[in-house]
Amino acid sequence: MPESTVEFFDSLSLDLALVDVIEDSALFSDDIGPCTDSLLMPNANAIAMNDGEEDTYSQQMQDFSLQINPSPLLSSTSSLPEDSWPLLANYRDRVIPLLAPLNTNKKSPWHHIVLPCAMNTMAEMTMGGFTSHARTALLYALLATSATHVQLSSSSIPRGSGPAVACYKQRARHELKTCLQMEASASCKIAKYKDVLMALISMAILNVFEEDADALLACLLVTEQFIKRKGLSKTTLSRKVRLLHHCYAYLRIVNESIIVSDMSLDPFQQLGVFPDPRTTSRASRFRISQWSDTPDFPMTKVKSLQLGQRDLHLEHPGRWDLTMYPEIFGIPESLLYLMSHVTRLGNERDLLINSRPDDACPSPRDFLLRAKMLEQNICRWDPTKDCEDASASTAMVAAIQKALLIFFYRRFYDVESAILQDEVRQVMELLQSSRASEQTVYMIWPGFIAACEAIRPDLQAFFRGWFVDCIRQTGLPSFQAALSIAESIWASGSDGRGPSLQWPDIVRSNRRLVIF
Repeated sequence: MPESTVEFFDSLSLDLALVDVIEDSALFSDDIGPCTDSLLMPNANAIAMNDGEEDTYSQQMQDFSLQINPSPLLSSTSSLPEDSWPLLANYRDRVIPLLAPLNTNKKSPWHHIVLPCAMNTMAEMTMGGFTSHARTALLYALLATSATHVQLSSSSIPRGSGPAVACYKQRARHELKTCLQMEASASCKIAKYKDVLMALISMAILNVFEEDADALLACLLVTEQFIKRKGLSKTTLSRKVRLLHHCYAYLRIVNESIIVSDMSLDPFQQLGVFPDPRTTSRASRFRISQWSDTPDFPMTKVKSLQLGQRDLHLEHPGRWDLTMYPEIFGIPESLLYLMSHVTRLGNERDLLINSRPDDACPSPRDFLLRAKMLEQNICRWDPTKDCEDASASTAMVAAIQKALLIFFYRRFYDVESAILQDEVRQVMELLQSSRASEQTVYMIWPGFIAACEAIRPDLQAFFRGWFVDCIRQTGLPSFQAALSIAESIWASGSDGRGPSLQWPDIVRSNRRLVIF
């Protein structure tokens, strides 16, 4: 075993039994070749794919059709890249702290489920064995994410340079698509549900690191369909499954809040994603399905176990005692529910403004009444009643609440930015108080929402410096994209009369932002 492999195992304080790696007995014959290029160490024998190999691979990857020929159930283990173990160590030491800054005790899904599965897969492949397409996709998605992080964090490695990242990403996509095709066409279980879900979520996170908004949304839509078809049939879901469902839902809810897409169009058609006919031909959009029900915004009612498990996108009000958002992200579920509902109400407003109402549109009375109730409950939200499990992230939670109010006034009332300057300053002060913490990644949403409304030069200067600091600390391109959008808004109001653009206008013009 290579020395780097031994060092990696020795330094990781996790109990890893190499069991349950091989799930089936057939071989995967469509090997796409090894990824031999290295980002972290020189390799004189590394050979990039030539043009002919790229053409062959592109042809394999073109169509994602459910009509496929029978395929082997396991992925072949072509030679692993030389820097695989160092990249996995980088993922453990530098990427996971970005994804789970509040979980220093290594109980986050990435510490507890994702990384051990990838290590088991890597060990099996190192020993010349075979593993499932889902687990191979997970491993290569992690390697691609780690390699991307190395590039983003290093001034000596230009972003997007070298074939290593592209090779890892291509292999991850190839294995994941093969896995999903087999799952869709088979009448029996092909791969473990958790393995496929981990691969999908890891691919979504890779899209965040690559700032690929369309790929992220497409991946989240496919994940939603997979969960609905495979993951909600049991009466009680295991803790690990619920952890993974929460990871998906968080990514979906937060990114839906800043998509601001045309609600009259089918996103599957827009993104070129082939929907699973056994679920629905249209993706679920963040809209309000039942206007007749008075929403319980104070969250006084308790959700049933079944409703809590199925309400992935937090459409239905009520408390769920088994929620894991405070544990994973340090954010109360009630705040994410309010975010989800503001997004839904804003989407309904856009349909009315654009004269595209449908049968589901409410009466003006129901519309305004719900908006008033939502505004009141955002203003009255009390962190002391809903932050018992998130005491370590008080400043972050308070910043999200203040930004939620700004978000509501922008998405629903579309008010003048001058009205929101007190809330903008409060968010700034909360960001200042949390600068010494490790909550940087989760602060991008309130930071972005507030920065886009900043009018005074001192406020703009603070947010510009804050984004620059975050870019330096994390390397994530999302912070650079957020700063670029904010600066476009500030420039549009440089005449002193206030900005003539708002962030929904810029996002609608295809300058999308993806965040974690």
